[in-house]
Amino acid sequence: MEDQYLECLLARLGLDLSDEEIRWVKTAFAGYRPQIEELMSLDLAGEEVGTAFLPLGKP
Repeated sequence: MEDQYLECLLARLGLDLSDEEIRWVKTAFAGYRPQIEELMSLDLAGEEVGTAFLPLGKP
């Protein structure tokens, strides 16, 4: 996550995080980024929404 976006998000949430907490947020976001990108690519009107994150693959 780019610093400018994180700063905007923290400001909107009213959070004042330490440098260590900000590093943790960036690390956590980086770990979920592939799943977030996959979710964003889904056709939310289609059937793939319910099966997108099955741990052993999609039926």
